[in-house]
Amino acid sequence: MEKLNRYAKSVLIGAGMLLFLGLGIDSSGSAPPEAFVAADLSSNTYFGPNCVSVVPPGWMADGGSLGTIDQLESSGFTMTTIEQVREAGFGPDPDCREQGEFISEGRSLTGMLLESVGVLSPLPPRWNSDGTWNY
Repeated sequence: MEKLNRYAKSVLIGAGMLLFLGLGIDSSGSAPPEAFVAADLSSNTYFGPNCVSVVPPGWMADGGSLGTIDQLESSGFTMTTIEQVREAGFGPDPDCREQGEFISEGRSLTGMLLESVGVLSPLPPRWNSDGTWNY
């Protein structure tokens, strides 16, 4: 019996250590192909909504806007999708990429385990299937 208790204690300590270590391993995802971006045709770069001053309707899921598509285009941008700009050979604006605009932070490995067993609810996605952004 004592041997069984020592074994169970070892298993529990090992599992606890793995859960603790899993807290330090984060996950992330990148923007899906259908996500809307603003493309600068003159520099072959693209931007997310937090990196431009004009955010037309239809870009954000909550319907918020800071201008129109005409204003975006008169600022030198074209609204398109990441898939289209990548196919055209465009790259993300370096400052915009550094801000994490095209990355969605996920849970740690421990968080993913707790989510999969139903202890934690799923994180809301940063992008919707229609290409709009959630903030």
